Amino acid sequence: MRIKITEDIYKFLNEAIPYNDVKSYLNIDRTDAIKAISQIWPKLEAIANSKSKRGDRLYFDVKGEDVSDNAVQPKSSVKEEINDLFLKYGYTIIDYKKGLAGKIDGGGEIRIGKLLEILIKKYGNNLKTYLRNYEKDSTRNSIKEKARYIVFSKHPYDIAGMSTGRGWTSCMNLYDGEKKAYVSMDVKEGSFVAYLINKDDLNINKPQARVSVKPFFDKNSNVYYGIERRGYGTYPEYFLNEVKKIVEGVQSNVFGIFNFKKGVHCDTVLEPEQRRIDKRSFVGFLKSNNIYYNIKWEDDIYVGDNLIIDNELINSISGKLYGFLPKFLSVEKNLKVFDVGRLHFLDFGLDYLRVREDFYVAGADVKLPNKIYVGGDFTLRCDDVVNIPDFCEVDGNLDIRESNIEKLPKDLEVGGIVFCKNLFKEKWTEEYPHITFY
Repeated sequence: MRIKITEDIYKFLNEAIPYNDVKSYLNIDRTDAIKAISQIWPKLEAIANSKSKRGDRLYFDVKGEDVSDNAVQPKSSVKEEINDLFLKYGYTIIDYKKGLAGKIDGGGEIRIGKLLEILIKKYGNNLKTYLRNYEKDSTRNSIKEKARYIVFSKHPYDIAGMSTGRGWTSCMNLYDGEKKAYVSMDVKEGSFVAYLINKDDLNINKPQARVSVKPFFDKNSNVYYGIERRGYGTYPEYFLNEVKKIVEGVQSNVFGIFNFKKGVHCDTVLEPEQRRIDKRSFVGFLKSNNIYYNIKWEDDIYVGDNLIIDNELINSISGKLYGFLPKFLSVEKNLKVFDVGRLHFLDFGLDYLRVREDFYVAGADVKLPNKIYVGGDFTLRCDDVVNIPDFCEVDGNLDIRESNIEKLPKDLEVGGIVFCKNLFKEKWTEEYPHITFY
């Protein structure tokens, strides 16, 4: 009976993702995906070391340190537990540092992670602990890396199989992943995948790791691609850094406001449908009101709660504030600035501000960022502010009655009502017929 079981497993393993299981993804209408990917793919192709015959895969040469076959492997209790499990089904670990297993009586090699995934599928989710422990085993990350390729793939098979039939699994697993319904949206909307492979594995049969690259769209359907902060598999530190360097490098002249595509799963932000503004994407997320004490000035900041800026906060970091703020600040709830004596966002380096709910500013000496997006109401009570930034988008009401605003930006967008001084109401009503003034 043992031989029969292991033969069934081995037969399945030879085909990582059976054609019938992935067929539906190959037939998805990719009109939108082609439009999106075409904005970045030629740029990537121009700097790639090589490409596949159809051009669906682009290969970039990256060199780590060579793996020494004589290197001493760190002792791993996880390895011993997994090997005991494999022995029950007629398999054994061949080379833990290379992630390979095989049948006890000989035969082909298979990735340890892939074998664990199949055992889970056949014998139950109670075996998932083995896979989780394997993925987290720090002794695997201590092994030196040899020369690799990073391959970017836009092929539906590689996108659909990003977490199926690999040495890892995730919520995007086609069989039992919690978010498997989103895989089709990645194929349809223009996501692609970056794999880390050995240089002799051009067909991505035994990838070492992967990270997803997702599209963000502006109102004119221009695209900026952002990299997920989380990768899967076993990879050296340079992997994610290199992918980011390549992707951001070919988009260095792409600027604007880009929203994450609704319906596409985002693995490393607070909400799958969360709007992501600014060309920087998938960066550090901090859920703290006192963010100034917890971040580096050059980081983009995402605040998951209300943020209050007052004189006490500013004085507490007096002398450190110049150059302290990031270029992009996102607040997921309300931003309130109370009676500050001096808050020149531009002097501090902040170029773009996004507030998901309400933005309230009251101060004697305030200079606003170049670009502002407010999802709720924007209230400005600053006598010295005479101009609103050229880019200002407010979904709720804009209240400028207690400021000295004399001119509005040409492209002002307000979803609610603009409360202003009577002096300008008639003039602005003529200039902005799409906006209601009161």
